[in-house]
Amino acid sequence: MDFKIKLILILSILMAGQNAIGQPQDNESKSILEKVKTKYEAYNTMKINLNQVIADAEDGDEKMTATLWLKGDMFKLEYQDQVLMTDTKKYWIYFKDDKEVNISNYDLEDENSIKPSDIFSLYEKDFQYKLDGTASRGEDKFWIIRFNPHDKDVDYHTIKLYINQSDYSIAQAIIIDKEQNQIKFSINKLEHNLNLPDSFFRFNKDEYPVEHITDQTID
Repeated sequence: MDFKIKLILILSILMAGQNAIGQPQDNESKSILEKVKTKYEAYNTMKINLNQVIADAEDGDEKMTATLWLKGDMFKLEYQDQVLMTDTKKYWIYFKDDKEVNISNYDLEDENSIKPSDIFSLYEKDFQYKLDGTASRGEDKFWIIRFNPHDKDVDYHTIKLYINQSDYSIAQAIIIDKEQNQIKFSINKLEHNLNLPDSFFRFNKDEYPVEHITDQTID
């Protein structure tokens, strides 16, 4: 599972309500997630700064950062050596090292399209979840909600969300795969209701130098 898919999976859970996630094993986890959903649905736009850490006992931790901007079904995701963005009409993937951009049509009705507003439809009703204890870090206290997929063929077996008890924000998510490797996402900063014009989600050659363009759009 590459970084983009892992990030989308985490955001799916972050933005989904309990009806889309599946059936809870306890009412408390359901109540917490409903409050999380209400919190994030109130934002017109979001900018999320994240850290990813892949814990590896033999090779050491692998770290990566990403920034995601959201506005309805429009999004811009910048990470590692790529930038992905859509204004819901076109979809751009920019490769920083190669200075190359791929352009394609973006179809909201396509089941393979990434749609932040209802992204969890990709995994609808695929999880069982429950409150799995609490944790603390300094003065901050968190609920831990554990998700287990019904599909045993996926390459992970557990996802844990750490939800801040003070404001129902997501602080951290951990994916545990079948080899017990852990991929940790931490939300370092979330800004909301920013002034993001639609043009922000369209590729701008003045912002990203381009030497090669592959345009697959159909006029």
